[in-house]
Amino acid sequence: MRVSVVITTYNRRPSLERCLKSLAEQTFPADAYEVVVVADGCSDDTDAFLKNYVPAHGFCWLSQANQGQPTAQNVGIAAASGDFVILMDDDCICGRELVAAHSEAHRNEDLAVVIGAVLLHPDTPRGTPGDLKRQVEDTEFDRLNAGEIRRSDLMLCANSSIARQTALEYPFDPAYKRMHDVEAGLRLWAKGYRPKFVANAVAYELFTKPVAGVLSDSRYQGKYEVLLTAQHPKFKPLAALVRINEGNPLKRWLRKQMAMH
Repeated sequence: MRVSVVITTYNRRPSLERCLKSLAEQTFPADAYEVVVVADGCSDDTDAFLKNYVPAHGFCWLSQANQGQPTAQNVGIAAASGDFVILMDDDCICGRELVAAHSEAHRNEDLAVVIGAVLLHPDTPRGTPGDLKRQVEDTEFDRLNAGEIRRSDLMLCANSSIARQTALEYPFDPAYKRMHDVEAGLRLWAKGYRPKFVANAVAYELFTKPVAGVLSDSRYQGKYEVLLTAQHPKFKPLAALVRINEGNPLKRWLRKQMAMH
């Protein structure tokens, strides 16, 4: 097995079903990849759906009491059998070339964290949160596609991949309920790993979070940015709170909203 796609999910069975459907339609050979799903304390019909799900590619799923995404991702990586793991969120719909693009990007690359493109899905509801999210993601795609790779791009977020053995050696820290992907990236950078952007590994995020959810995320991000700065002083120049007045008016406004909330 060359590639394992690891997905964690919590009470979002419809989103998970769309994600899994897109992964079942990959151009990559079905016998060369698997999908591992960790149901993290789901109380809806997710477990029943997974129990009856039988795709052509390799597949396994685990159910556990709710422990948060970092722990669930560690469990999924440990259960995987691929040479590489692709981390995916359950609200992402994957382009058909995604698995193949990640696999190809890892050839002859020992110290790479491959990051794919994350764009807003066309079915995302219109409104302030979705419109702002779309503009931010489009801007980030244009930057990365132009080859402007930054140190802050090294994170184990949705649509990123890494050698499974490396992921086992540098597991997520469960103390971080948010930004655990950034914290892992800081440790990997210190060990010589670098980000590698692959434009044709595309995941489309179906963003449905309301304003209240966005503000809640902002509070958590501010909290864990402070924790990251204390634990990893080299992170401070990368923190959004430090960069609050950089960039165009939209970015400055977004950062100020995060700081206030």
